Amino acid sequence: MLREIGGIRMPGLPPLRLAPGVPEHAVDPEAHRMMGGDGTYWPVARLGRGPHDDALMQVRVDPRTGEWGYVVSIPADPGVLRGEPGLALVAESLPHLLLTVARIGRAAAAAADFASHVRGATEGFLTHTGEPWTRPVPIEEWAGSPDPLRAALAALPPGTHAADLRDSPIPTDLCFDRAEDWPYGADTLDHLRFEAAGRLVAAVRKRR
Repeated sequence: MLREIGGIRMPGLPPLRLAPGVPEHAVDPEAHRMMGGDGTYWPVARLGRGPHDDALMQVRVDPRTGEWGYVVSIPADPGVLRGEPGLALVAESLPHLLLTVARIGRAAAAAADFASHVRGATEGFLTHTGEPWTRPVPIEEWAGSPDPLRAALAALPPGTHAADLRDSPIPTDLCFDRAEDWPYGADTLDHLRFEAAGRLVAAVRKRR
């Protein structure tokens, strides 16, 4: 269905480019590495907010099991991702996302201003929007955790911050750069590490 639609353009709204695998969805190689690399996500749409402020909406995939999990949006520009590491948790699954979009569309069709309603209802699809957000914690806090998923991330390098999204509201805005002890700067993130198809995520800092 997404491949057949291709894209959506509406007056007053940023373009929504669908069709996974088309050239418009080509991900910068460095951003691809930082998002997890081959086999870790399936692109759904690219959300445009500015020339260097696009977000790639994607379904996270567990590379070990092939399980499709949470839908998140991550900055597609590697420079933005390095300096403002974070993501938006958009849906628990691809079916959940499609139902959410259908619900927004029905409500917008009945609204006085379609574009304004859609803009407001989809603001949480982008990062750093101020939606309710789960606070990341230093990975050292998960050391010795009886939770096997947290324990799997606890061995990441010192300085890593992590968040458990299993109890997060949807949408939620996860901003690693807002953590109290995350360093300020334009080049802080090395890569994101996901566990269990997006249920947990860690931000691994660049080594200095």
